[in-house]
This record gives sequence, C-alpha cells and structure tokens, in this order.
Amino acid sequence: MTNKLILSRQIRVHTPPTGDNRDRCTSFMTKSLLLALTLSFFANLAQGQIQKDFFVEDANGVDFLRIKFCVNEKSQIFGAEVEQSESTYKNEYVINQIKEYLLGIEFYENSKLKNDCHLTTFRLINSKYENLEINGKEIPKDFPLLIGEYRYKNPFYSETKIIRKNKIQREKGKEEKQIYWIEWISDSEYNLIYKRMTDKNLRQYIGKVIHVKILDILPDGSYVYKSTADHFDWITYGVIMKVK
Repeated sequence: MTNKLILSRQIRVHTPPTGDNRDRCTSFMTKSLLLALTLSFFANLAQGQIQKDFFVEDANGVDFLRIKFCVNEKSQIFGAEVEQSESTYKNEYVINQIKEYLLGIEFYENSKLKNDCHLTTFRLINSKYENLEINGKEIPKDFPLLIGEYRYKNPFYSETKIIRKNKIQREKGKEEKQIYWIEWISDSEYNLIYKRMTDKNLRQYIGKVIHVKILDILPDGSYVYKSTADHFDWITYGVIMKVK
C-alpha cells in the first residue's frame, strides 16, 4: 500500500444545488466552504500540511485531482492549474473552490516552496463513506481477492503493478519495489505487513502494519478501501482496480 501523501483531517464539500434555489444557495455554500477551508489550513499550518481530502457527493468511489501550484517570493500561492491527464475528478464547481482555497494559502516566510512550482494530489471521496462504520463490505463468493493483478485508480500511480498471491503482495513501480505479507482478518479486512522495501526511507517500517478495510465494490469490479497505520498519523481512502 503505497504511502505518498501527508494527510490532515477531511472536509465535506457539497455539490451545487439545482432548481430555483441554486443561485441563492451557491453564494452561501461557497462562503461556508471557504471559511471551513481557511480554518482547516490555519489549524494545520504549524505542521506544514495542505488539506488533501474532501468528501463530495458525486465522486465515483474515490476520485483524484492533481494540481500544479506556484509560490512567489512572499510565500504566497499565485497560480493553480489542474493536470488533466493525472486527474479523474471533473466537477468544475468543486474544482474551482479547491483552487480558490489554494490561492488563499500563505506559507512561512522561510518556506522552501518559495519561488517555484509544485504538484499536489487531492482525493475527492464520496460522502457516503464519511461516517461509514461497518465491519467492511460483504464480499461476494465469486469475487476473488486472494490472488490476481491490480492497479491503483490514482493516475499518478497507475503504472504501479500490484501482484497478490495468497499471503504475499508485491508492488512494482517505475523505480521502487515493495513486498508485503498479507494477513486476512475477514473477507473484507486485511493487514499489510512491510516485508521488503527498495526505498531506503521505507525500510524503517519493516514489520509495521497497515490495516485495510474494504468499504465497497464498484460496478466495474474495483473496490474502495480505507487504510490506517499506527506508525503514520493518517487515514486514507483509495480505489484498487483488478486487472486480471
């Protein structure tokens, strides 16, 4: 389970209303969202974090939004553009709010991000998973998870190949290889235990555990997961697609 993002708490974002109340509601919702985003940013500023996860009503399980932003001499973001080829989320209303959020961010004066452009990835999570407290999705008996080849839905990691063989999971990217033990707790929950890492930064976690819960199976056969780990202060959501 590739760990690439530093995550803070999640925010719920409403998609725009329809009908006669659309214009009246849009102004209120936009102000409310921007206020929530501002409060979230300042709450996490001391840790150098940008809010990465948003709950929305129209995400297909979990969608991804890759944005390039630039930071000026005053440590302020002055540009934010979507990388379409690395994004799966298309709702312009929500995208524009996230871009406004970025444009309102100001880093510390001595930030290393100054005078340069950077890429960041946002996760847009379907709001039905926000407060989902279940033991995991009931997995159909004809839906095999113990073996097979998989891919991450996140376009940024789409070339990472996941090979699962009963108790072993191998992940192979362009430059990195990772091997995990798989410990199945139930049909819809499993632990990934770090076994072997080519990335030197990940070797310190060998023997540590990532807990994964399957929340849903989508019509195309991919599954939505939620993962946690004691050695990282994050909760992350994603989608894994079965290739064969």
